Amino acid sequence: MYTVRTAESFDTRIVGRLSFLLLVVGCTVSLGASGRLTLRLITDGAVSFAFLPFFVVVGFGVVYFSRADRPLTFARALDLFLTGLLPWLLWLLALGIICSFVPPRRFGPWIHPLEISLILPAVWSAVLDFRFFREVMGRSTGAATRDVVLYRLVGWGGATAYFLGIAIWYEVVPTALKWPG
Repeated sequence: MYTVRTAESFDTRIVGRLSFLLLVVGCTVSLGASGRLTLRLITDGAVSFAFLPFFVVVGFGVVYFSRADRPLTFARALDLFLTGLLPWLLWLLALGIICSFVPPRRFGPWIHPLEISLILPAVWSAVLDFRFFREVMGRSTGAATRDVVLYRLVGWGGATAYFLGIAIWYEVVPTALKWPG
């Protein structure tokens, strides 16, 4: 699964992989909001979720630079690591397909099954990440497990805190400020 290519620029490929992630997220947002793809909604979705690639890179960077033994350059390792986003891209594709057939007004019964379905890409991507740290980065089983946990804590934790923080800031904080009086 992890192949090494020397002819292409890794920086260009990294930007391409992260841009593709945003494109897929934007398309999914557009399909979820309107049942179709529109440039305005795709752009809005991509811009609204631009924090995701940031936290992917930050989470990976924390893991990468926390270790002294780094057999690959950061760019090369990140490029290979980003192939582990495949489970999430496929899940977003499935979600987009569902959204294109189910009108937003009738989406309620789909919420719980979709929440449960998040387990599949979460586990699949964790396995891919573990294999990456174990086979590509040459970590022991225990170290690879710790790397996956650290990546999830920093990357996913940061993205979740940012996402919820935006919601809390604009919805909860103004309400809380009204409580005292």
